[in-house]
Amino acid sequence: MPHDSPLPVLTRKILGALTQDFASPGTIALRAGIPTIRRAQIVALVCRDLEQRGLAERSGPKHQPRWRRRDEPHEP
Repeated sequence: MPHDSPLPVLTRKILGALTQDFASPGTIALRAGIPTIRRAQIVALVCRDLEQRGLAERSGPKHQPRWRRRDEPHEP
């Protein structure tokens, strides 16, 4: 998926749920209103895509990541 393409609806919801504070995928999913049992896994996948686009930042260990919105997009 090219990085300049419009973001899908789910991705926009998750991006909107990110703040300047790091949060777990489960917390982000609740903020975004994602009603599914596997919502944390869905959020983690989308946040990895947002990270590649320069729109999100990850912190913490790989098995327990926390995410936040990036202030300014950057080149990967």
